[in-house]
Amino acid sequence: MLLVIDVSNTNMVLGVFHGENLVANWRLSTKSGRTADETGLLICSLFAYSDVSVGDIEAIIVSSVVPDVMYSTLNGIKKFLKKDPIVVRAGLKTGINLRMENPKEMGTDRIVNLVAAYELYGGPAIVVDYETATTFDVVSEKGEFLTGITAPGLQTCADALYQRAANLPKFEIVKPESVITKNRLALAELIASISKPSAAVVLGGGHSIGIPLAVSAQRSFIVPTATMTVHPVRHSGMILGVPQTMRWFEQMQERITGFVASHSGISEKRYTELMMRTGELVMDVGTVLDGRKAVREKLIDELGGLSDALAWLYREIEGK
Repeated sequence: MLLVIDVSNTNMVLGVFHGENLVANWRLSTKSGRTADETGLLICSLFAYSDVSVGDIEAIIVSSVVPDVMYSTLNGIKKFLKKDPIVVRAGLKTGINLRMENPKEMGTDRIVNLVAAYELYGGPAIVVDYETATTFDVVSEKGEFLTGITAPGLQTCADALYQRAANLPKFEIVKPESVITKNRLALAELIASISKPSAAVVLGGGHSIGIPLAVSAQRSFIVPTATMTVHPVRHSGMILGVPQTMRWFEQMQERITGFVASHSGISEKRYTELMMRTGELVMDVGTVLDGRKAVREKLIDELGGLSDALAWLYREIEGK
């Protein structure tokens, strides 16, 4: 069996392969303060909680981008696992030709990424690795490293943003329930950034947060009987009654108002007037606009339905 160890700036990942099958794997935090004895004992202790024993290990290979832990890692392995590990470095025959001026500058984590991608999928291929740094590497059809890019990792960016933005809380990066956003303003911003012809149709009744979606397209339509409710942003659930919370609401409303004004014919001043109007909504502030009023306020471009939007799109496509 083969024990493989990948030491990154954040984690030390270990896996045991029996042929091509991964039969055991563990993840440890990378700590430069561990001694060789601590590292060796820690690795050996992991086998006690698996179906693999230390005696089953026939060879060990280590890839590391953290020089400070290499002495303790390699010596701990030699002392407790009784094996002399292979260390991945530039010059080791891996099957990947590093076509660069100084191959020694290539991180070993990126080398093993290229080897794995080429072995599994062949080339050409783009290999993306999300770690402390995010790397993008290109391997050719002949197994040659062509070029690569290094960018800050997701957690690195999040930590830097938290440290430099006084009002931004620290947040955890987690897998979303869906890749489809529920933030309608973000979706509106995405639609507005599309260079191809786009059209939006307003049907039925909609609340204020739906207005950015309605105006995000290059041309907007509304049927006469549809309604659009213009009111301030609100929040469901518990909030803290502190100045920072109030400022957050103001900033969010400024984003929405600014987006609507920049993607329609209504001014920020007029939109705010409609939003803060009293006497029209029961126990609330705001304004309800039907299709004709929405067009008259220049919030929506014109009256029309789906057939009108399609006709406009066809004209735009043919004109281009």
